[in-house]
Amino acid sequence: MNKQIIVDAVQNAQHIGSYPAVSMKVFAAAGKPDYHLEELCNLVALEPTISAQVLRVSNSVYYSRGVRFTSLVKAVVHLGIENLRRILLAIELIGLYPSKTTVSGFKDSDFWKHSLAGAMLAQELAERSKFADIELCFVSGMLRNIGVPFLRQFFPEKFKAIIEDCEQTKKAFGNSCGDLLGIDHRHIGCLICQNWNLPHDICCSIEGGNKPSEPSSTVSEAIILADAVLAKRQYANWDNYYPTSIRVDLLRKYAIDEEFIENKCGSMLNDIDVLAVEMLAGYDRD
Repeated sequence: MNKQIIVDAVQNAQHIGSYPAVSMKVFAAAGKPDYHLEELCNLVALEPTISAQVLRVSNSVYYSRGVRFTSLVKAVVHLGIENLRRILLAIELIGLYPSKTTVSGFKDSDFWKHSLAGAMLAQELAERSKFADIELCFVSGMLRNIGVPFLRQFFPEKFKAIIEDCEQTKKAFGNSCGDLLGIDHRHIGCLICQNWNLPHDICCSIEGGNKPSEPSSTVSEAIILADAVLAKRQYANWDNYYPTSIRVDLLRKYAIDEEFIENKCGSMLNDIDVLAVEMLAGYDRD
């Protein structure tokens, strides 16, 4: 397949949809020095489905810590602006590219659990190390594989062929995608983000995260390390043949050891399992 067909499809803004609207509005409003909490709540309330999702997630074990919220305002106060922005982005991305087609060897719910886990783990690595921007790590982590649901929705036969090739050749999704289409899913994701006019750092970190030996930034490094840890733990493993080896230099740089991988990550992933149920509620995901 000529990769230009994929590139042309991505560049058709109407075809691929726009960057999650509520997330973008909240990001912009919260960036103002004189923003008001009421303004943010009003923006979320404009989309009843999303506001219901925010309430549901705020009442999850991960965020509520035993407190029950029935008011959007109280939920937002409890969550804080940073958590609100991350939750909105995750909720909207999950609903962006729906597909009714079942593909053997690919489980949609595992894909989104993996996306959420990678974003939260990259964020955790940024917080621990102080090397990378926390917000950038989460956003880039959520977007790092956005090319996958794009291919599934708009090129279903090619997507199915990629999954089949992965199983037959034991290759990672990115390698099979590149071999069959002439362009891998991270490059597609980078093009989508460019089309959405997202910051250059996000676009570069997404594409750089597909080159474990040559990360383009500290955000790329955090994404690479998060993906490697998830692969090692076999968590929500939608990409069955993604390499499970972890670069020693990154382990040292980010002060990651077996205790962190087994205990800290294990605890995080248990919480994410619960959180993902609330995130996926309301969407038709297998």
